[in-house]
Amino acid sequence: MSSKVWVSYIACIQTKEGFVYLTKIMDLHDRKIIGWSLSDVTCIDETSIKAWEMAIKNRNVEKGLIFHFDKGVQYAGKKFVNVLDSYKKQPVV
Repeated sequence: MSSKVWVSYIACIQTKEGFVYLTKIMDLHDRKIIGWSLSDVTCIDETSIKAWEMAIKNRNVEKGLIFHFDKGVQYAGKKFVNVLDSYKKQPVV
């Protein structure tokens, strides 16, 4: 399976109990969601990192993978950038 480009987005969803945040990572090769998280907080550990961890369990990380994301702080924070760097990815905003 070819994993050349992954894209991610965090959606804020209002519920009766308050807001929840759905983070999705999609492999553009087959347009399948390969990682996701649902959280009632916006911290990096509960959004982008959880979704990333699921994605790398579901797909092999290939050399040259492009990971495109929105400009949210959950992706731009040093903690998540370090996670990407550990896989030698090239983030594209």
